[in-house]
Amino acid sequence: MTGVVVDHLVAVLVLGGLFVAGVVVVPNAVYVGFLSVDEQQLRNVAGGVLKTILLDEGCPVSWGSSSYFDAGGVRRFGLALSGADSMYVLDSDKVERLVVGNPVGFLEYARARELLGLKDYGFGIKIAAPFRVVVSALPSGGAYALKYEVSVALNDGKPVPNALVKGIVVYSRYMGGSGEDEKYSLGFVVVKSLTNELGRSVVECSVGAEYSDVVALFKATVSNVATVVFYRASSLPNNIATVNIVGDEAILTHPKYDPNENRWIENVGLLTDEELMSFYNGTKSDALNYGSNWLWRKSFRGMKSLNPVLLIFNICAVEKSIGRKGVILVGPYPNYLGDRVVQYGGVPQGATVELHTPVVISGMTYIVTFTLWREA
Repeated sequence: MTGVVVDHLVAVLVLGGLFVAGVVVVPNAVYVGFLSVDEQQLRNVAGGVLKTILLDEGCPVSWGSSSYFDAGGVRRFGLALSGADSMYVLDSDKVERLVVGNPVGFLEYARARELLGLKDYGFGIKIAAPFRVVVSALPSGGAYALKYEVSVALNDGKPVPNALVKGIVVYSRYMGGSGEDEKYSLGFVVVKSLTNELGRSVVECSVGAEYSDVVALFKATVSNVATVVFYRASSLPNNIATVNIVGDEAILTHPKYDPNENRWIENVGLLTDEELMSFYNGTKSDALNYGSNWLWRKSFRGMKSLNPVLLIFNICAVEKSIGRKGVILVGPYPNYLGDRVVQYGGVPQGATVELHTPVVISGMTYIVTFTLWREA
């Protein structure tokens, strides 16, 4: 009798195991398999779209280079630089059209999605520096001495030792005159150093005399790959003007904030991946104000071929609660942060895939992060 009961229990357990396997385990395995297939399909779509964005020149091929940007004139979306000698070289003018809020025009996300044929998908793009550079000011020993600590790290936070740090301290100096006739000159000092085992470097210099405004530009190079960032101890003077580059044109736009007094462009400098050069001295006609002169633009033949990373403007302006002084502006945004596109696209929903690709813009290397998802 006992043997019969045991046999019966064994049979029940076997049947129960088969039931669990059939009802729970197998469907779960199939579900996981479906998820894997679905993710791979999404990854395939993402790979194809990313190649189109980075390798296609778009139509027209110079669609980002008009200073009077018309998104309706873009017939095909692609960021590749026309005539580039290698792949994954992007056109800086087209990349600037992905900076949301750009005062000289940007391509709306909905339009880009339409041009890419992504009816059932959403996407996001970031174009960032390959590593991070953080700058902080340190107490200095003299009246006109400046001292900075520069930290270089990979994007995962790991410090980078033996990175070459080149600093360019740019200052505006009062040269005479009063009120609207005040004159200011643009000067700079170059310093170099290497990061230690903690990825840190300290650089210091003296500008020699009193200055009206000062900023520091730092280029960190690791294995021939460089990142450029800018630092100023005071807050950004965003009530003065916004800096942009389109092709061979340098463009300033008035933010239409108070104060509304005239501001005059004293000097313009250009930073490439190699050097800073001063290339224009302004006149009284180079003015910006709240009214009819809310936009200043000037074409400099061959400027784009120099691969400008940043433009530096020395402007005679009134800063609110401070008065008239020489003010240094650096742009365009977000180039002075070391990045090119902080965030462009939609809000991810559900499952996403993320791809990373190195690209070259204005002679410097950046990492494109591309995210794709299915729209509900």
